[in-house]
Amino acid sequence: EQILLKFLELKDNFERAPKLDEGMELIYKQFLTIFEEEGVQDIDTHDVFNPALHLAVGTNNDVEKNHIAAVLQKGYVRKNNVLRPSIVIVGSKEETQDGM
Repeated sequence: EQILLKFLELKDNFERAPKLDEGMELIYKQFLTIFEEEGVQDIDTHDVFNPALHLAVGTNNDVEKNHIAAVLQKGYVRKNNVLRPSIVIVGSKEETQDGM
């Protein structure tokens, strides 16, 4: 898992690149295939904050409490083990009596 963690950093850099030429695109697709074969999956960040999967580094008062407002860095799991948590901003907006 340690070697996969190192490769995740490289994957992040591929995803940050504004545009990949054809050769780099092929290399990136090979990385994705290897991760898939090894059971590496993205951590879901479309739901509520889960401290077992997400690392909160800030809050946003415009988003409902405990919902993920933004993802700063993707997280990954492999065989139900967290390789790297998702680094997120979490909502802190309290609900009012009328639901707003």
